[in-house]
Amino acid sequence: MSTTFSPMTKKAVNLLRGAILSAALGLAFSATPASAQVSVTILPNPTGAGTASIIQTPPYTNGQPVDIYAFPTDNPSTSDPEYIFEGWTVYNGGPLALHRTNAFNSVVVSNNTLIIANFVSGLPKYNLTMVAGVGGTTSPTGTVTVLNGAGARVAEDTFSTDEAHETRCGLQGQPGEQFKVIVNDDQRGVFTLQGGDLKIVMQTGPEFHIGGVGKGRYWFFVPEGTTEFRIRLLGVHTGGYGAVVLTPSRQIAGQHQDANPGSALIPGAPQTTPQPPTHPERGEIVIKPAAGDTGKLWSVVLWAAGDLGVELVGVPPYLSLTEDGWFRLKEPEG
Repeated sequence: MSTTFSPMTKKAVNLLRGAILSAALGLAFSATPASAQVSVTILPNPTGAGTASIIQTPPYTNGQPVDIYAFPTDNPSTSDPEYIFEGWTVYNGGPLALHRTNAFNSVVVSNNTLIIANFVSGLPKYNLTMVAGVGGTTSPTGTVTVLNGAGARVAEDTFSTDEAHETRCGLQGQPGEQFKVIVNDDQRGVFTLQGGDLKIVMQTGPEFHIGGVGKGRYWFFVPEGTTEFRIRLLGVHTGGYGAVVLTPSRQIAGQHQDANPGSALIPGAPQTTPQPPTHPERGEIVIKPAAGDTGKLWSVVLWAAGDLGVELVGVPPYLSLTEDGWFRLKEPEG
């Protein structure tokens, strides 16, 4: 069964909080005589999201006014709040006068009371969409996994590879924070990532294919001091393919053009026409850049009759669809 990621409504979240807290704490409320001592508990939700406190110290009596306040936790690496105060939720077996969204309040308690200070993430939220076309794949299911910069899983979805599918998820983080999307199938599906205010690059490799490439221009980065790099190509479908590599000043640095005369090189596809021993379906362009052209963005124009395999070797293996869409990736430490 496919799963889509969407935020819960505030009403649903509040109902869920109430259900979880009541079940977890086993709360029971009953009328309390005036002047009797009552317990007043105040907690942040989620734990660690902020500070929630009562100014007065116990004991408390029924009908006593108390002052409460909430402060969110700050992000230790920036001056921005990691959480934002959302409002109060009160469990006391009856109505309680309270400003729901005011972080500072003076309230009158009645009965044994539990007060929850609710916080939500203060980080900007970005929406990521993955669209998978019908692949006619040999595997019955595929998966898409989203990891944050620390390698922790923040979203995951499983889908049928026999049907078109769309996965949506919200990503929360500071501008510049990086996420990694891993799509696992048998290479016969075609996937597209979309997201407003998101820069997206593709990681090339021995098994990476651009589906239905047609003809397009892509950008990549050549680090300062690079003396040689290679672009390896694979004409996946029957027909011609090729590439032209352009320097930062748009001068041709290298090119390759050939054709796949055999069958499509896709797992599960019938190999009715074998490849010649010279393997014209595979090509490689070797570039020895001038020192003045390193530390800059280069581009490559790619074309093919169908899908095209691309692998960058000797430079960061990432391609972007636009010049301003490329960004320097933070490689994992260690």
